Amino acid sequence: MKDLIIGCINNYHPEQIKVWVNSINRCGFTGDKVVISFGVPTETINYLIDNGFDVLESTLQQSEFIHNRRFLDIWHYLESSEPYRYVIATDVRDVLFQTNPSDWLQTNLKKPILASSECIKIKDEDWNNRNVLSNYPHIYPYVSEGQACNVGTLAGTGEEFKHFCLHLYHFIITKTPSMETYADQAAFNCFVHMKHFKDLIQLVNSEEGWCCQLGTTLDPRIKDLYAPKLLEPVPVMEGDNITTSYGKVYSLVHQYDRVPEFKNILETKYS
Repeated sequence: MKDLIIGCINNYHPEQIKVWVNSINRCGFTGDKVVISFGVPTETINYLIDNGFDVLESTLQQSEFIHNRRFLDIWHYLESSEPYRYVIATDVRDVLFQTNPSDWLQTNLKKPILASSECIKIKDEDWNNRNVLSNYPHIYPYVSEGQACNVGTLAGTGEEFKHFCLHLYHFIITKTPSMETYADQAAFNCFVHMKHFKDLIQLVNSEEGWCCQLGTTLDPRIKDLYAPKLLEPVPVMEGDNITTSYGKVYSLVHQYDRVPEFKNILETKYS
């Protein structure tokens, strides 16, 4: 069976997604590449097609947000396609692939769904803490001590990932009405740390080399604030690669644009 990388976008021009596109095309990945568009310029559609991506059109309903709705559309796509071995679903604007994600998953995936740690507890990071507390206040006491995991770099086995996306979407839309429009990560973190999902979700630490979440570890605006609360060593740059503290090249890099010195090097590399 083939593998799949899938992302969802709206209002992006080629310049905003070229790092994601070029890194996928250079990392050795040989599976299907799909983008679900919620409205992008024609030049972006043509750019994606020219680079070997299938582009599917979708529409947001009134009051819907792409980061919440995307899981329903990913489920629709997986429901209508041939079965996949692995599915990798990521944000697009600020994610890049340094190595073939299929290789990492084949070696390291032990459970159907992979959750990537942000190296800090939910209660210790302001945005995650507020997001879970405001959207799921009744669940917050059960999950606040758990590691924050990032919903923008998901992966898993095809059939299980398909159904997980549908469950996640329906859980997202049950959120408590609040000023927080981003419920996807809060919902995902509730799943990660609720007991009945323990056998389904593999929480992978940063030092395992799957993905680094630079927003909580090296963003210069907050790194000094969170440094004492981090649960692992921070990623480092070796040459033009981002690695673990012991030199293992991450398969995925997320939020590289929040670290200026990384951003400049990586955007040049994948231009």
